[in-house]
Order: sequence, then structure tokens, then C-alpha cells
Amino acid sequence: MGWWNWLQTQPKRRWRDLVRLFVAAAGTGDFIRPLFHMLFHTGMRLGEALALEWVDVEFEHQRIVVRKSKSGEGRKIPLRGALADELIMWKPHSRESRWVFPAR
Repeated sequence: MGWWNWLQTQPKRRWRDLVRLFVAAAGTGDFIRPLFHMLFHTGMRLGEALALEWVDVEFEHQRIVVRKSKSGEGRKIPLRGALADELIMWKPHSRESRWVFPAR
């Protein structure tokens, strides 16, 4: 049994513990932490997340606009509170770049 299959058999409590462990290990000044939150809370593909620009993150409408996706069609994803908070904390670290994750 692969680790993914094993993980899916575990209680949700274990998932939360693993998420907390990963986030704690990611550090605060590195792009890994907000990128992880982006992937975890939205289900976005890595390429979609790395292609995001700040104009795609609509805090006032509580959504993220994915303009480039694997299917070729854009979509809108809800922006949850925990992710919004993480992105607000991350924005000063993005060096005033138009990209959400400029280290890409």
C-alpha cells in the first residue's frame, strides 16, 4: 500500500496534524508556506498557483481567478479566510512583484 492510500485511510484528525506539521516546518519568510496553503485550500494545480498574479487574487470578492489552466478554461475559486490571511501576510515578502510567488 502506497503512502497516499495509507493516508486516505487515516482519520481527519491525522490529516490536520500532518498539515500543522508541514506548515510549522515551512517557516514564515519562505514562499513554501503560502504556496502550501494555496494548494491545500483551493485544490489548484501547482502550475496554476505559480502562474497567479496579485490581480488574480480578489480579496474584496473573496475569490481567486485562475486564468491559465490545464483545460484551457479559466475558473473562479473561493478565497477562504485562512488562505486570505496567509496571503495578506505573504504579500510584503513578494518584493512588490506582480506575481504572487515571484520565486517561481
